[in-house]
Amino acid sequence: MTSIFLLSMILAGAIAAMCLISGVSSRRSEELLRRQNVLLDAALNNMTQGLNMFDSAGRLVVSNEHYVAMYGLAAADVKPGASVRDLVELRLAAGTFFKTDPEQYAHELMTSIVERKPTRVTRELADGRFITVVNQPMPGGGWVVTHEDVSERWRAERELESTRHFLDTVVENVPAAIVVVIPVLMARTMSIQGIVQAQSGPAWNWFVFQPVLFIGPVPIPIPIIGALAFTFYLIAGLAEVNRTPFDHVEADSELTGGFTTEYSGMQFSLFFLAEYANAIALGLLGSALFLGGYHTGLGDAFDNLIWPLLPGVIITKAAVLFLVFVWVRGTLPRFRYDQLMQFAWKRMLPISLVLLSLSALFASLSSLLGPIIRLAPGVR
Repeated sequence: MTSIFLLSMILAGAIAAMCLISGVSSRRSEELLRRQNVLLDAALNNMTQGLNMFDSAGRLVVSNEHYVAMYGLAAADVKPGASVRDLVELRLAAGTFFKTDPEQYAHELMTSIVERKPTRVTRELADGRFITVVNQPMPGGGWVVTHEDVSERWRAERELESTRHFLDTVVENVPAAIVVVIPVLMARTMSIQGIVQAQSGPAWNWFVFQPVLFIGPVPIPIPIIGALAFTFYLIAGLAEVNRTPFDHVEADSELTGGFTTEYSGMQFSLFFLAEYANAIALGLLGSALFLGGYHTGLGDAFDNLIWPLLPGVIITKAAVLFLVFVWVRGTLPRFRYDQLMQFAWKRMLPISLVLLSLSALFASLSSLLGPIIRLAPGVR
């Protein structure tokens, strides 16, 4: 009887010890789980991005406070179990949905999820903010969506892009416009035909060799105006067609080069055909403005003798200029933006203004200096 009583006491003590150990272990597990939940909640709510996590059925599992605050929603409305369309309707009611069709947005999102493709898109809200939305499928089903407000970065990039475009326009157009005026002053006409006719006769009448000093009947070209103006025209032409070393808009030597990576086939060839067509057009215009156009430079008598071949003369000159464009592209490295600005503002612009002033001075004094120095037959 005593042995049975002792055995019962031992069993009762063991059971009590097991219950005590189990209770302590359970409390420890609950405490550990509570701490993990606190850490997870702190991590989610301290993110700089809004986050939603959905299960494989398309139901919301968890959402952080930043997402709720970003779209002006009530925390009680964004609760687990909500669907994508529920969240879209909440944002529509709050007036913080994207500037796009809600049905189309939901359809595109669900399509990307079904196809298990990660997506990244930046959209504009009705209040002018820009949000980058990244959808990332999870291996076990479901997906994670992050929402990041990139308004400041987007506006800064737009301002930088507009500033670059403005600076490129200044670099291309201002010096080019100034040097194009120089042949107009030399020929005293804005007609291309008149400018070409002003360069008829010997080669020293071409505007690229102006001014010309005459010692008796002997001409001595001093191309301080014409050669520099023609050089600046070529430089501005390179910038205008976005060719090296001014190919900052579409730099095809970079890993990502705009249309060089976004298009292929005929679309890709059309971009390059347009670029080369611009280069050929600039070659034809430069030939007419500075290189005598269709005149051979061997005298009017020779030009009249081979007049059926004169169109080939200007085509040949344009081809030579196009060859220069190709040669420069394969030779010079690209400028940095600061180097481009310094070159444009500190060198090209002041020198082109000086050339314009000298051209105007020689043109106005042509009647006095004609026997000694002149620009071309157009201002004799």
